[in-house]
Amino acid sequence: MGDKQPLPYDNVEFDWIQLSADIDNEPVETFYEKTKRKFSENPFVPIGAFGAVGALTYGLVSMTRNDQRASQIAMRARVGFQGFALAALIVGYMYGPPPPKRNVK
Repeated sequence: MGDKQPLPYDNVEFDWIQLSADIDNEPVETFYEKTKRKFSENPFVPIGAFGAVGALTYGLVSMTRNDQRASQIAMRARVGFQGFALAALIVGYMYGPPPPKRNVK
């Protein structure tokens, strides 16, 4: 009864401990740095996104003023900008630089 058998996991180094140490050693990218990097990688996606937001805003303002014609044109422009952003995203993915490879041990 006094003999204590070692548990099967006593002296085993878990993979997640090493993974946690590896993650802690990588430099952390701030929100501003990541945004700047993403915009430089594919500058047409933000143009399409900001255009869609602008058209949506203009369309909503036109709707509140009961200007149906301007509202309809703005909503069509929004769809066009969304299509432009989607096309830019796809083309950027196909022809852009490949993502950096991670060192996996």
